[in-house]
Amino acid sequence: MEIKFSFRQTYKRVANTTLSYKSYDLEETDIIVLQICRNSWDRKEWKDTVNILLEDRILYIVAYIEVYVEKEILERAERERKQKMRDEENERLEALKKLELLEKQKVDDLRESAYQFEKAEKIYNYLNKRKEFLIKKELYTDVEKEYYEWGILKTKQIDPLENL
Repeated sequence: MEIKFSFRQTYKRVANTTLSYKSYDLEETDIIVLQICRNSWDRKEWKDTVNILLEDRILYIVAYIEVYVEKEILERAERERKQKMRDEENERLEALKKLELLEKQKVDDLRESAYQFEKAEKIYNYLNKRKEFLIKKELYTDVEKEYYEWGILKTKQIDPLENL
C-alpha cells in the first residue's frame, strides 16, 4: 500500500485593484498544510490554525495514520476474502455447467444411438422379410443374395450395437 504525503504552504486570493477588470493574485500565508492521500478521493489534511500549530498535532497525525493503515489492511484482507469466495463460487458454477453440458451430450448421444438402432432394426426387418418373400416365391437369385448381403453389411455399419 502506498500513501503519499504532501507538505505545502497555503495561499489566499487577493483582488488585484491595479487592473481595470476583475482579477486576483495569490499571496503566501504562514499556514502550513500536511496532506495524505492514497487515491484522489481518499484525502485527509491538517493545517495550522490560530490556536494550534501543525507541529503540536504530530502525535495525533501519526496515530491517525497508524489507524488508517490498520483499517486499510483489514479492508484489503476482507476484499481478498470476498474475491476468493466469488472465484470459488464461479468455479463451482462452471463445474456444474460442464456437468450439465456433459449430461446433455450423453443424452443426445443416447437418443442418436436409439434412433440409429431403430433404423437398423427396420432395415434388418425389411431385408429378412424381402428374403423370405423371394424364397417363398422362388425368386431368390444370386443377384438378390448379393443385394441381401450388401444390405446386411451396410446396416451393420450404422447399427450402434455392432460398433461397440
